[in-house]
This record gives sequence, structure tokens and C-alpha cells, in this order.
Amino acid sequence: MGVERPILWAALRAAAQLLAVGFLLRLIFESSGAWLWSSFWVVGMVVVAAETVSRRAPLISGIRTIALLAIGSAGATNAAILAAQIIGLHDEKVLQSVRELKVKQTRGVEAKNQALQERLGDGG
Repeated sequence: MGVERPILWAALRAAAQLLAVGFLLRLIFESSGAWLWSSFWVVGMVVVAAETVSRRAPLISGIRTIALLAIGSAGATNAAILAAQIIGLHDEKVLQSVRELKVKQTRGVEAKNQALQERLGDGG
């Protein structure tokens, strides 16, 4: 069938990429500037993800910018929530604020889902 060679090549590429990522992460977390290097790593991941989106949807004008904003803002929001949760381990007020935010977000998603179901005629 001829699929063995592409599968083998993909497996070798994946193994090499995982080894490289592991090596780089080890360097990052063992360095004295781990936070700075981690930030660069995340920014790099967002840029690569946006570039991948632009290659997969070349006919959509401005898709790279849209992808950067969408992926970057979601990543920043999740990072901020994670940071607040970590701080909340030592500050009950911050922890309570995170819990309230999560409840608010959950209710927002449920309301949007309900509206969508009604719009589609399913009724929920």
C-alpha cells in the first residue's frame, strides 16, 4: 500500500520533536530565568499555532491576525486564571474570586447554549 514509509517518517519526526521539546523544557526550567524563558516559549507556541492556521486556511484574508488574537487572548486568560488559582492557595479572598469567576463563566456558557438550542429549534 505504500503507507508504511510516511507512517515511519511521521513517527521519527514526532520522536525527534518530543526529544527536542523535552531538552528545551529542561533547559528552561533549570535556568535562573525560567519565567522569562517560559514566557518566550508560550509566545512562540502561539505564533506557530497562528502560522499553522494561516497555512491551513490560506483563502481567508487576515486569518493569521485573527488566529493570533484568538489563541493569544484565550491563552492569556487561562494563564491569568491559573495564576490566580495558585495565588489562591495562600489567599482565601483570591480563591473566592476565582470560584465566583468560574461560576459566572459557567452560567454564561449555559445561557449561550440555551439560546443556541432555542435558535436551532431544539429547545434544549
